[in-house]
Amino acid sequence: MKKSTKYLTLELEKAEDENRHLCCAELCNALLKREPENFSYWCRLSAALHSLGRYDESMDALENAEQYCNESKVAWVISRKGALVQDIGRYDEAISYFEEAHKRNSNEATFLIYLGSAHFRNNNAVDAEIAARKAVLCSKGAIDEAHYNLGCYLMSQNKFKEAEENFEKAISLDSEYQLAKETLMKQLF
Repeated sequence: MKKSTKYLTLELEKAEDENRHLCCAELCNALLKREPENFSYWCRLSAALHSLGRYDESMDALENAEQYCNESKVAWVISRKGALVQDIGRYDEAISYFEEAHKRNSNEATFLIYLGSAHFRNNNAVDAEIAARKAVLCSKGAIDEAHYNLGCYLMSQNKFKEAEENFEKAISLDSEYQLAKETLMKQLF
């Protein structure tokens, strides 16, 4: 008996919750046979393949997702491409993707946070700091995380007072930000 799309979608959600990536990929492929232009299924397939270390296939799925998404989602797909290539050590390429995502949605801190991370992983704390300084000025996204990352980049350059101020700002934006609290305590003592 052929299972319904609703059933397969519920199974996909369950598999995602349980981090069963191979099952997710198989379910996405089954769903894409029914709905080949479904943006969400392409993104979810890419995420599953990424987790399985199948990077080329994951990138192919992102290319399909980009083809079928509306304009408001393009920057997010581009940033996923950046995250994918960053995970395999292609930092210059990741930086280009994150810069492109930021150009498409300059009010969103997320893309600048990712850009800073790529610069930092590429041993460039100065450009990471620049990206984080831009991120803290954005109107959308995880501004608390941007302050935390800025604090880390500053700390790596021995700019301890300013780093401390950014950790405190992160905590003031999110009083439950445990990582910022722990880093601040280590900095102080």
